[in-house]
Amino acid sequence: MKIIFRLFSVFVLTLSFMTASYAANPKTDDGTVVTKRQECFLKKYTHLRKNDSHLDIIADLPIAGPKSMVDSITSFLNEQLYWYFNDNEEQPRLPYNKVFSTDAPHLLKHYKKAFKPFFNAKDPDVCEFAIDCLELKMVAQTATFVTYEVVYVHFGEGLEEERSWVTFVKSDGHRLKEVISYDNMVRFMKEHPQQRPVDVWEDIQRNTATHESPRSYQAGLLNDKMAFQYRWAPGIFDDSEYDLTTIKPYLSEEAQELFSGK
Repeated sequence: MKIIFRLFSVFVLTLSFMTASYAANPKTDDGTVVTKRQECFLKKYTHLRKNDSHLDIIADLPIAGPKSMVDSITSFLNEQLYWYFNDNEEQPRLPYNKVFSTDAPHLLKHYKKAFKPFFNAKDPDVCEFAIDCLELKMVAQTATFVTYEVVYVHFGEGLEEERSWVTFVKSDGHRLKEVISYDNMVRFMKEHPQQRPVDVWEDIQRNTATHESPRSYQAGLLNDKMAFQYRWAPGIFDDSEYDLTTIKPYLSEEAQELFSGK
């Protein structure tokens, strides 16, 4: 019994080492992008009551996958993090080439350290940045693409979440230029009245009748859906999702190819 117990203990210990080794050095041979979610807390500050809000960043950092994909996602994360810390383009706190980093697993720590002199973590009465919280999360992965969702969180009269999406094409890592055109989105709503948000559709018709400029919108590819956010005004948004079965013919040509596995 002692021998059996010792052999079992050795087996469990070996399995534990194997699991730990994979977690520290993940490998993929099928084109899968592996990420690790990290959170970077900057400071607490006063919004309505003392220390009731905080500056925070959450990001899915690529730790394994095809080099072209990891490089492309890393560049995208650098851009988003730099913009967060440098919301005033006319007076950037630091030049981009001085803080750009290819060390994806440590990007959040790197940017926090680089910009530490520009915010006072001990002063709760000042919010140094235009965005309260930034979220950079992978929300879709298929055999042909990966999609990240960017969320700008604002603490105004209520919680405001401004969303956008960026899709990376696995064939070479480039970013999808367009998911769906405004005209095709309008055509989809016109031809599928049962799926359109009533208020959004009425607003689109009103803008068209008065020849006003269309409101801005964002669209993103998910695994089997298209995410859509309509911007009424700063801080006021309308979020929807549409199944691939109905929205696919209206997508851009490249987006349709990605969904078709090309």
